[in-house]
Amino acid sequence: WYFNTFNKQQLSEYRENWYDCMNAKELDIPFFTWFEIYAIANNINYPFKEINTSTSLSQIWERTDGKQIKSVHPPLMDIKIQATDRQIIATPFKIGANLKDSDLVTRQDIKCVYQQNNYQSQILYTISKQIDNM
Repeated sequence: WYFNTFNKQQLSEYRENWYDCMNAKELDIPFFTWFEIYAIANNINYPFKEINTSTSLSQIWERTDGKQIKSVHPPLMDIKIQATDRQIIATPFKIGANLKDSDLVTRQDIKCVYQQNNYQSQILYTISKQIDNM
């Protein structure tokens, strides 16, 4: 954006001002960090002068009881997530049965692990979308 926004004379002027500032103050600040401060002080219009804060990160989460909650992150309760062809259950916490290590694992035990994995995957997906919005 920088080279497309300003002409060669302006680019040269800003570069020289940056060099002068770094030498005078004996600093080593990256150019674009310095330029943001310089642009504000000298009332120079540039693309990142204002931050768009109108974006909402909130989502509507459907609980397993059918009620909906609006929040940035998945709530700490069982939720329904729409998969490609069906809804799946995602659970933040499950307590395993108090069994011995030698006892057999049931399908319900495996289902609990899947539900927790679904929740963790949803958390990671939510965080990655938020990072993309930054």
